[in-house]
Amino acid sequence: MENQINITPQELLNNTKNVISRIDDTLKINGFEYILTEWLTPKEYAKQYNLASISVISNWMKRGIIPKEDIVESKSLNGLKLIRNKVYKQK
Repeated sequence: MENQINITPQELLNNTKNVISRIDDTLKINGFEYILTEWLTPKEYAKQYNLASISVISNWMKRGIIPKEDIVESKSLNGLKLIRNKVYKQK
């Protein structure tokens, strides 16, 4: 059986915030650099665009409203997802 790391969602969130706070305005994932003003976490996106919750974002990703090319996922950062910072659906 593979080794599993037990981490609570809050610990994961805190670790992710710590990683993000230690980097400049760019994040390098799989050899590509992402400017963090152009990419947001689902939580930041929901807050910036006044959406009810991040479940709206998850739903949009599943339904293809946010295209795959506008989503970046980093396995090395515990599955951190970034979404291109632009309007996908008008209220």
